[in-house]
Amino acid sequence: MRTWFPALAEACHVVANVRIRNLATLGGNLAHADYQSDPPAMLIALGARVRISFGER
Repeated sequence: MRTWFPALAEACHVVANVRIRNLATLGGNLAHADYQSDPPAMLIALGARVRISFGER
């Protein structure tokens, strides 16, 4: 990810502490909807789209 999206990688790097970063997911970060969280704002700036899927297709 760092190669293609260095700004997003940096935003994810500064979230919480190391223990939480190693267990957290970007999807969970988006679902939490914390207005102070950096990754969702960076995803918007990058024009990202989100696809939600439940179970197998």
